[in-house]
Amino acid sequence: MNNKSFVRHIPYIVSGLFFIASMYFWMYKYPAHLAFQEQAQLFLLTGDYFLPFLEYPSGIARYFGEFLTQFFYEIWWGAAIISIIIVAIYALSFSIISRELHGRKFLCTFLATLPAAFSTLFMLDRFSLLAMPVALLVSLASIIAYQRWLKNINNKTAKHTIIIVSIAVLYWVLGAISFIFGLFIAITEIFQKRDIIAIAHIATISILPILAYKVVPSPLQRLYTSNFYYKIMDERPSFKYDPNDEEALLYSYFSRYKKWDATLKRAHKSIPADIASKQVVLHALAEKDLLLEKLFDYPVLSKKDLIWGQLSEMAEATTVSDLFFTLGMINQSEVYIYNMQQLYFGQSVRAFQRLVECNIIKSDYRVAQKYINALKKHFRPTEAYKTNYLIIVTDIEKSIILEIDGA
Repeated sequence: MNNKSFVRHIPYIVSGLFFIASMYFWMYKYPAHLAFQEQAQLFLLTGDYFLPFLEYPSGIARYFGEFLTQFFYEIWWGAAIISIIIVAIYALSFSIISRELHGRKFLCTFLATLPAAFSTLFMLDRFSLLAMPVALLVSLASIIAYQRWLKNINNKTAKHTIIIVSIAVLYWVLGAISFIFGLFIAITEIFQKRDIIAIAHIATISILPILAYKVVPSPLQRLYTSNFYYKIMDERPSFKYDPNDEEALLYSYFSRYKKWDATLKRAHKSIPADIASKQVVLHALAEKDLLLEKLFDYPVLSKKDLIWGQLSEMAEATTVSDLFFTLGMINQSEVYIYNMQQLYFGQSVRAFQRLVECNIIKSDYRVAQKYINALKKHFRPTEAYKTNYLIIVTDIEKSIILEIDGA
């Protein structure tokens, strides 16, 4: 391959490397984040679920972000979705920049990696939603639409009217990140065409959140920064790496997917500090029939390591619920799964699954049916209400047949 051919293929090489690196990272380094995000929300294919997303800026982006997040149940699907979006962001960024810089491959390639790298960094926070990368992707596609079509409209009044309306619509659909569309056009129009009317685009960007403030019951700061990209609205995003939090998420992931070998391999390297995670290790030993043999390889340092009553993190709450359920302590398991939903201020697939199990065991069939009906409206219903029991409901008032898997 000669130098010219290599330079021509640089964008494709970088795209391929981005995809491979992203797949490897999310599948093998951060799979617990994907499991955490999927289990922490309950996406429903109903009108009642969709309509509230129309009430605030970035709502549509969040809706599609949550729709895609449901596929994270299969970790490789989640990794593939994120990787495709990241590569698409890079590709659109490269297309935009190369048009402006007239094909300087190396510089365009470097600059195009920045939005993709930013999106990846954003997703490292476990409370981040997929809505932001989706919004950025659509915003970049809108810029390309301007470069190819809007830019060539000769009637200035018509062109700027279309642009200003587009900015307003994109803001409501995508949130504040869509402002890169208006900023890009304003800069292009002012410096390349000396069109001072483009200042109106910047004015539109500035005033839109203020207008939204009159409609949406939300702090003005949120409307400018689109904190709706975060699941917990009142918490600012934090990109600090906390090894204890990461470890708790990882052991919760092991517990949910019953990865007992991976649990013991991880614990062999270093004993977890998190109390709930230690319980997962003991559970793994029991599942592998190694509890009596290896118990003292993972020492219990205090009585709190046996049963812990205070939880502050959602990952710990779900883990402890799993442990109590395995021990047959159904009421305690149900309490902790309720705590998890309270901590997260929302409904959860994993919580509903556990509530179905607990209520069936307690013979509260009507309550169980309520949760089953909700899970059936999930996009992946067969996975959503798949529990440790095969549930066949013929008539909730007359007969419920329960068959234990494998029996």
